[in-house]
Amino acid sequence: MFVKKFTLLFVFTLILGVLHAQLPDMWTDDSGIDVFQEMATVHGGDYSCGVIVNTDVQGECDLSNEVAIVVSEGDDLKVSFWAFTSEHVRITCALDWVGASTTWTQVYIGPATVGWEQFVFEGSVPVGATEVNIRLRFYDVAGFTPPQTQFVDDVEFESPIGESILLANGDFESWPGLNPEPSNYPNDFTAIAIGLSANLEWTDATGAQLPDTYLVLASTSQTIDPPEDGIYVANDLDLSDGMGAANVAFGEETFSFTDLLSSTNYYFAIYPYTNSGTNTDYKNDGTAPAAMVQTSSVTILNEENFDFGWGDWTPISVLGDQLWDRENTYGIGGSPCAKMSGYEGGDFPNEDWLISPALDFSIVINAVFTFWSAMGYPIEVHQLTVKISTDYDGGGDPTSASWTELDPILASGDPFWEWTYSGEVDISGFSGEVVYLAFVYLSDGSDSETWEIDNIVVTGEVEVGIENTDQYITSLYPNPSNGTFNVQLSEEFDLLEVYSITGQMIYSNEISGLNVSVNLSDPGQGMYFVKLTNQDSGFGISKRVIIR
Repeated sequence: MFVKKFTLLFVFTLILGVLHAQLPDMWTDDSGIDVFQEMATVHGGDYSCGVIVNTDVQGECDLSNEVAIVVSEGDDLKVSFWAFTSEHVRITCALDWVGASTTWTQVYIGPATVGWEQFVFEGSVPVGATEVNIRLRFYDVAGFTPPQTQFVDDVEFESPIGESILLANGDFESWPGLNPEPSNYPNDFTAIAIGLSANLEWTDATGAQLPDTYLVLASTSQTIDPPEDGIYVANDLDLSDGMGAANVAFGEETFSFTDLLSSTNYYFAIYPYTNSGTNTDYKNDGTAPAAMVQTSSVTILNEENFDFGWGDWTPISVLGDQLWDRENTYGIGGSPCAKMSGYEGGDFPNEDWLISPALDFSIVINAVFTFWSAMGYPIEVHQLTVKISTDYDGGGDPTSASWTELDPILASGDPFWEWTYSGEVDISGFSGEVVYLAFVYLSDGSDSETWEIDNIVVTGEVEVGIENTDQYITSLYPNPSNGTFNVQLSEEFDLLEVYSITGQMIYSNEISGLNVSVNLSDPGQGMYFVKLTNQDSGFGISKRVIIR
């Protein structure tokens, strides 16, 4: 069982797109919040503004009024609004001046207000200021686990105090029209298991009304209940309880559930919807597209999140005084992570390695390496690489060994500190070897990126377990092949598909009988997965094939 450290912070700010929320007129939201029209929890009038806080990255949680208010320097001022906060979120106000620096009020409302409470700040217009925009910021406090929903209403501004100045749509009564439910479901919904991940793919829905977002539901039970209109389903990527959910923006057309249990059946269904919050309108009639995978028999060779030390990983400094650090709270969920930078009051040349323990690939096949990375202050050529070695001695100078550079997905630094999943890095080509993995940071003293690494997992399939799992495939040959191979079965399936390591389907054909021939057209070299499915029962199996 994995040591779970993921929180829903990852859900919204990492591999998922920002939801298409409904915005009140004259206001703009931020990447870490979703905004919706609220008709039940209201302070004044018919509507308030619901705000779902999805991240503890405070700089991504602003709700800003677009219309500047004319002011006169030296006048006193008062800004106020009403709020109904959750247990672990508080709200403040920033005054963005034209002609002067932003004023942070340093006054907060919440967390855990008792119903509606009023925020009030009084001050004066700074020298040089001619206009001001009002901005609300939502802050997490200790115990915060996203998502959490707040409500705000009746934002007012006075300057001089006693002379109310109209704040554009400060009462949140003006909203764009709601969209009806999507016309259609998406097409070609498929799933394939790679290691302990399920990679889902589909083709966007078409029709008169397109979805804003898709809700993908996951379960170890074949029965998945459809969502109900008006009830927003939060993301849940921890499937250890047998259930999960993910909201994926229209246009993404792919998603991966990771950290699944080995040798387990997982079922998935996808529901398009429009709007958000209490206005969420699902297409939930008819039959939603569904898919199923069976994960392989997988063993964990190494798992490290740096919460309680370096574990079996070893930081080694070859050059420079700056070192790999883990005494921080920058990791996923506000816990420690591995962190490295060549900057310390200035830029310095550095070469620093973070090296795994010895990993014995003689006992497993189909080894896969995954991790999460985040980065700030990007430069043109990234300063972090990921490598693997079969001749490192485990304790000496790493530069004296031979290392092969791997090609994971790394954080781009846009935006800063966005946690990024590496994808399933295929290291099966080193089967039979004892290997070391390494993160290598190299800076030249002129510019310095800052890199963070978290939640490392290395898995492999135990060969005995594979033989038992593959009782349905008596032979797949030749393997490796040039793209043409044969599959011999012990019982019939009626659909054969071939997927790339990234989950892209490159071949699909309905089949019959126990002997099947496959001829792929220019697939390119690499690892692929042959998936066989019984379309009536939904049962499917997969097996690796190498193309050379």
